[in-house]
Amino acid sequence: MRTNSHLNIKKKNNDHPLLFSVIRDSIKHVDVFPKGTNMSFSGKFLRTVIIISLLTAAVPGHMYAYSIAGEGVTPRYTSKASSAPEFPTGSSAGSIGVEASDLTLQQIEDSKGAWAWIDQDNDGVAERYYLIRPNVYITNGITPDGRTVNEYGQWTVDGMIMHRMAYDQNAVQAAIQRAAVLHGNSFDGIYSGIIDTTEKKVTGKRATKTGMKEVIQTVPTKKYLTVTVAQKSVTELSVTVSDNEGATTTDYEYEGLNTLHNGVTMWKPKKGKTGDHLLFYGYNSIVYYNYDGTLAGQLMKIS
Repeated sequence: MRTNSHLNIKKKNNDHPLLFSVIRDSIKHVDVFPKGTNMSFSGKFLRTVIIISLLTAAVPGHMYAYSIAGEGVTPRYTSKASSAPEFPTGSSAGSIGVEASDLTLQQIEDSKGAWAWIDQDNDGVAERYYLIRPNVYITNGITPDGRTVNEYGQWTVDGMIMHRMAYDQNAVQAAIQRAAVLHGNSFDGIYSGIIDTTEKKVTGKRATKTGMKEVIQTVPTKKYLTVTVAQKSVTELSVTVSDNEGATTTDYEYEGLNTLHNGVTMWKPKKGKTGDHLLFYGYNSIVYYNYDGTLAGQLMKIS
């Protein structure tokens, strides 16, 4: 296992390998020297080291309260277990769709189906399908856990197709490169990746005067997150944040440069809106930090 010494984060068995490799690739999209500067190879290498060092500089924890934002920027979640499980990684390539209307509700229930993220066209962006057999998913209907799938079998929320970074790392790398060219210096696009966060889980039971009660604790976890951004103006974004549970859309406004992390711009929910602050590193990634300033995760623009 490699350790990225610049980030001071050790890879674990369940870490997403792309999360660390793309950090290096994304640096080329951030310019800290004036345009037109003639730089040697050593100068470019020095720029890379400077950017990574500034991005992850160790600063005392209380300084990361973000006086402007008023709170940390790591999303907070409470997991709600779906009634349907997830298929194992990559088990569903080449699946075909069956109209929900061709099946009875009892047939769908009896299938004991499961959700799976599938990249059908190998473009690095996966969509979510409800599989009733390892290679068959339903289309045009409602799944047993109450979610909607469109005519292609893709999970939708309010008519919007949900996306996630695919499992094939070669396809994802190609998607990142295409997205950078397609959108240029724009925040538009779909960002996806894994972040470190916390969730509430039942960890046991304890005896009380009224009987046994569940013990619920907040535990660390890794979570896939997707952020879809539509830039409405120079200072305003429409942002949809989605995970396995659903999606929420909020308007954001530009707040300024982040003084603690070079190359990072801050966006906050518009007045009267709720949501976490967003930190963009250049135009091709969104970064999340813990309260102590350590990197909690990075979402890369994949479309």
